[in-house]
Amino acid sequence: YLRYMQLDAQANPVVTQNLGIPGLLRAPRLVTAAGNNLHLFWSSRTPGVRDWTLWHARLDANGELGSTTLQISLTGSNVGNYAVASDHHGGAVICWDSGVPGDIYLQHIDQSGELIGEINSKKQLF
Repeated sequence: YLRYMQLDAQANPVVTQNLGIPGLLRAPRLVTAAGNNLHLFWSSRTPGVRDWTLWHARLDANGELGSTTLQISLTGSNVGNYAVASDHHGGAVICWDSGVPGDIYLQHIDQSGELIGEINSKKQLF
């Protein structure tokens, strides 16, 4: 499970929240964006399944899930490394690879946690 914690200036816990996201989880990332938006990203997989899937959820100021979890990556494709950044308008941009050299994907998410457009991909055969 993922746990969210806010600390005060003296590093004392102010908010502690178990997010209750099940599964095998790895590489959680939290992005702060304009308008006090918090975007949480993580990859997960089902036990017995080889491929990792990329997910997103918004968090409110108390660390509660502010939206339903949303699968970002394509079903049936693996997620290797990924990076996220604020778009400076309350949303976020995420880029990931599939673990195959040259396969790179990009997705934009708005301030409410909705996907903007289709996944952009760059596939290059070596």
